[in-house]
Amino acid sequence: MIKGSSLNHLSTTRLVTALVALGVLTACGPAQPAASPVSATDPTLLVADTEISIPNPTVTPVTPLPENLPPGLPADFTPNELAAAQLGQAAYSGYACSFNEDNSCVCDQPSIQSVTFTFQPGNKLIYQFTGDTYSAQWEMTRLSPDQWSYTLSIGADESGATPGNGGGYFFVMTLTETGFALSQREDKGGGQIITCPDVVFTRMAP
Repeated sequence: MIKGSSLNHLSTTRLVTALVALGVLTACGPAQPAASPVSATDPTLLVADTEISIPNPTVTPVTPLPENLPPGLPADFTPNELAAAQLGQAAYSGYACSFNEDNSCVCDQPSIQSVTFTFQPGNKLIYQFTGDTYSAQWEMTRLSPDQWSYTLSIGADESGATPGNGGGYFFVMTLTETGFALSQREDKGGGQIITCPDVVFTRMAP
């Protein structure tokens, strides 16, 4: 998890179980088709350190700059990043995923998260999320405009104090006009990888 404070210091097993059950370990599509959250005209694929290949979104500059600009935004922040910073806490609906014994990923259970995005200097983003039985936060790193990544090592607790065993969970979040999308893969080590397609989380009306 992030360096510093976290709302709950869970073991890896408890954290992964909670996130899978409540839709944070999500990336498979919902039961009904959803539109792609990324609009890209550049065919170049961004290959992140997370090994997830996703389209590199087109940058849309924010002009003119608003008054009382929230602190910590990237220098080339996008309208979606600005909206996330200004919104504060909000509820988002999506779908929860589960990993099966046959190493498949199934995401078909409705999930609601209460989310706050807090931008930090150095292209960092605190993604704070709350479900019915847990609350935690991740320090994500910016990959490109609107795209942020996070890695959770297998064998590490939420504070990151316990070394992993070479595997991990890798996430890429793409901010959109209506919420965000999560791409996810699990690397179990030894070349065993489970990859899920995107799950879209849509901002709910207040």
